[in-house]
Amino acid sequence: MKVLGRYHCRGGKWQVGAARIAAFALLAASVASVAGVAHASDLVLARGVQDLVAQAESVTIADLVGAQARRNSRGNLIVTDYRFRTVQSVLGVAAPEFVLTQGGGTLAGETQAISDAPELRVGERYLVFVRPGRGELFPPFVGGAQGVYRLSPDGSATALGGARERQAGDALLAQVQALVQQRGTTPPRAPSRVTMPPGSYPQKAYLPIALTPPPAAGRAPAAIDAAGRLDAPASGATGATQTGPAAEGVQTDGPGPDYLYQHRITPPAVINGFPHDWTPWHPEEEYQMFRWNQFGGDVLRVYATPTGNWAWENDRFDLAGWPDDATMIAQFGEGWGPTTLGITWSRWFGDGPIVESDVALNPAYCWTMDEVVALDDGTDCWGFRQTMLHELGHVWGLQHPWETQDVWWDSVMNYSPKRDRFAQLFTDDANAVRAAFAGPGIHDALISLYTTADSTTSMNASYTATQGFPVSVRHGDDLSTWITNAFKVENLGTDEILNPVVEFYLSQQRLNWSAYAYLGNASYPTVPTYFTYTYSLPWLPVPAWTPTGDYYFAAFLPATDAIDYNNSAWADAGMTVHVDNVPTTLVPELYWQTSETGLIGPAGKWRFDFQGAAGTTYWFSLCGGTGGSATFDTTISIAYGSTELAYDDDTCGLQSELAFTAPYDATFSVTIGSYDNLYQGSFAMGYRREINDVIFADGFGP
Repeated sequence: MKVLGRYHCRGGKWQVGAARIAAFALLAASVASVAGVAHASDLVLARGVQDLVAQAESVTIADLVGAQARRNSRGNLIVTDYRFRTVQSVLGVAAPEFVLTQGGGTLAGETQAISDAPELRVGERYLVFVRPGRGELFPPFVGGAQGVYRLSPDGSATALGGARERQAGDALLAQVQALVQQRGTTPPRAPSRVTMPPGSYPQKAYLPIALTPPPAAGRAPAAIDAAGRLDAPASGATGATQTGPAAEGVQTDGPGPDYLYQHRITPPAVINGFPHDWTPWHPEEEYQMFRWNQFGGDVLRVYATPTGNWAWENDRFDLAGWPDDATMIAQFGEGWGPTTLGITWSRWFGDGPIVESDVALNPAYCWTMDEVVALDDGTDCWGFRQTMLHELGHVWGLQHPWETQDVWWDSVMNYSPKRDRFAQLFTDDANAVRAAFAGPGIHDALISLYTTADSTTSMNASYTATQGFPVSVRHGDDLSTWITNAFKVENLGTDEILNPVVEFYLSQQRLNWSAYAYLGNASYPTVPTYFTYTYSLPWLPVPAWTPTGDYYFAAFLPATDAIDYNNSAWADAGMTVHVDNVPTTLVPELYWQTSETGLIGPAGKWRFDFQGAAGTTYWFSLCGGTGGSATFDTTISIAYGSTELAYDDDTCGLQSELAFTAPYDATFSVTIGSYDNLYQGSFAMGYRREINDVIFADGFGP
């Protein structure tokens, strides 16, 4: 059941204060949204308690005793002054009463808000980590809403942003006090970030006057062009289909509200998008609108010809691009927050629809449309597609589901790990936009190589990867022995997903089907509407014809449905599957013999064993005339255990050859490798031994 304008919480009841503030939605690390006539969402980078203490100007336990909305000094933004009464100074010495200001609030029937601006309620007690250099636009707390904890009468402490951590208040305070003692008199530490050079990203001119928008009809956003994209393996479902392990079904649309929206646009909202020469960002911003429209219908449209300018309070839906600090300071009196990735402003009057939403991204951060980079925890670049998809959810009115309830399900509006921030909508998102705008019927499923669950320490969901660590296997080994966690299939549509068949692969690249090895498939129980099912892997032996080397485990839903870009899933970055062959034991004769054909992929090697006799010389060759051949630049090495005894590269052109005299009786290994880890191909090795004349093996000495 969805109830607009009311708040629900599973396991408890929330009070709705009059000064409920929505903040700029921050998709990169801590996302928080608030209710109000104008709503903004602010994506901020995650900060732990250590960072909060290290970067704070002061830390105080205080009661919120008053809230007063007003216009900022420039008159173009509603802000709210919050008056706190000090209970205990933890870092620094707070005045008996102090005022903190953040953007957003309700004034004369109009509400404006900024996401990751936390919802602050008069009469409640907070632990606040106040940041230096604060202004009137972004939250005055370190890390946005992450820098303020609500201290409940039951003794618990809940962060108002980020992952919405929950813990015992006494334990949190003890941790903070210990960190304050360690910090001593050290000044606040500036947050670290990768700062892109000025002008790295485009921005529109800020034109702070209302303009007559083009005709309300606009045009539909560009449909996602699949041409040239490798959205599916060419084939693979050969052989019998296994019966997969039984499903563990969970319902995303439970008895309380999952998705959360209170105010919505009157569809369609016509958006002043990116200028058409803003490549590569255009038309990608339109593709993300199209994703919402696939489930919601005619929800978002675009100007046929963008204006090239934007402004707040011009009654228009604008995508501003990447406005620089100078623009932000000139218009709002404050530059970009040090941890803020992006912002969405929205505004409405009373109980009416959203009349304006603007989206801006922080140009100081690295932005990419390479999803492999965007989904890698080890990189500093953030995904443009997923961030824009999230912010467009705020544009039409969708808030973060964890604001009022414990979340176990997946959503583009969640605070999810960077590695799981895929540019796609999930069941909860599809249900939300469908319910808000009476979207069309659709048949669609989604597969993910991770699962989500309720976190006991957070209002947000916990994420568990299907493959939790790198794996090394040999031909014939069953991958399900090492990859033991579940995966999930979601039903985003309006009818059942009947007995979905899932295909499993080893893919040489993440998010790309250009090279792969098929493992097998399995049929699973039907997924009803509004449900997510979690499944275990079937028996998946690695075929002997699989080239050796490094792969990523991947899964594919081959069923025909409305949307295909969510039918593929890969393991996380760094979670490789290394494949080795099962070594064949060679028995060299006095004549040239030819080995089995070996297949080597990137970072792959192919190993043989042989029993060597002391003093006997053995030949191993990929050169012509020996029975050997190869399609790539090869190397040969011989080892005893882990000790390399001989190595050759390029004896005959790009191919290699070794003559090896055994120093003792032992089992030795011969390994064929690639000169460059990226080279791959097939080979066959020639091998033989020479006559071992034991009479003269030690010479003529006594």
